Amino acid sequence: MPEFRQNLATKEWVIIAPERAKRPSYSSRKKKKIILPEYEKCCPFCPGNSSEKDPAVFAVSEAGRWLLRVVPNKYAALLPEISPIRKRIANFLKVEGFGVAEVVIETREHNLTIATMDVSGVRRVILSYKERYEELMKKEGLDLITVFRNYGPLAGTSLAHPHSQIIATPIVPLWFRNQIEEARRYCDDTGRCVYCDIIENELKFNERIVMETEHFVVFEPYASKSPYETWILPKLHNSSFRYISDREISDLAPTLQNALIRLHNAVDNLNYNYFIRSAPIGDDTVEHYHWHIQIQPRITTPAGFELGSGIYINTTPPEEAARILRGQM
Repeated sequence: MPEFRQNLATKEWVIIAPERAKRPSYSSRKKKKIILPEYEKCCPFCPGNSSEKDPAVFAVSEAGRWLLRVVPNKYAALLPEISPIRKRIANFLKVEGFGVAEVVIETREHNLTIATMDVSGVRRVILSYKERYEELMKKEGLDLITVFRNYGPLAGTSLAHPHSQIIATPIVPLWFRNQIEEARRYCDDTGRCVYCDIIENELKFNERIVMETEHFVVFEPYASKSPYETWILPKLHNSSFRYISDREISDLAPTLQNALIRLHNAVDNLNYNYFIRSAPIGDDTVEHYHWHIQIQPRITTPAGFELGSGIYINTTPPEEAARILRGQM
């Protein structure tokens, strides 16, 4: 039977409707798996190709060979050289396209993923996120840093070579401001962080937990927007990703990899986005927000009802998704 569920942290509503998966138009998007080569001569990110001409803003090397490089995005939507000047034309407001866009080239090998590379490689990726996050926080005029990864054409990726992106902007979008305000209201009412309470309750009921480690909890959120939406929350409260410790990084690397392996095993032709939710610059020590990672598999496509109402329909109950993912290792 379908039911409405509310996200405790954001107050957003979703509909959990497993019967919808049986409708004739439902598609699992099964496709033939593409086998990628270790090196692709037309790929700009492969060793010796065009991206090596771009100076790296951060790199990890070994024995004279780079293992990971972070470079400016050649096709960035924002530019760091201009100023975020606000202009009004009648009632219309615009701001110059100031910002920073970078690409994390995660490995030399063209055919690896976070799920298949060595765990030390995943640790390098997370370390690069932190290094660039801390550096971008120093740049005047920036308010929000978004770290994200697109995997697969349904997730918006344009190049197969394993890479993530970091974009820093001088604005905090309204939808994210609203989420932060909801977390603030919860903290004002209860004196507690809503995300810390979510962790406590998920561990207590143990219905949607996928795995638990020393520092992190991986689970399917109660009001998941889509099938197999997965959250990774640190047990230690910090509002900003900048405060992740070396021990947490060493724990997060196998945890993130493990979560993605489970998703790859459970979902045919997995396409996904993941992103790090972190407080805006200047709010990095607040008690009401809690940084975390969200993995959003691209299994279903939001249609007219979702786009018109803002209420998403999820055809896979998170309890079922968690049960399936627990059995995938």
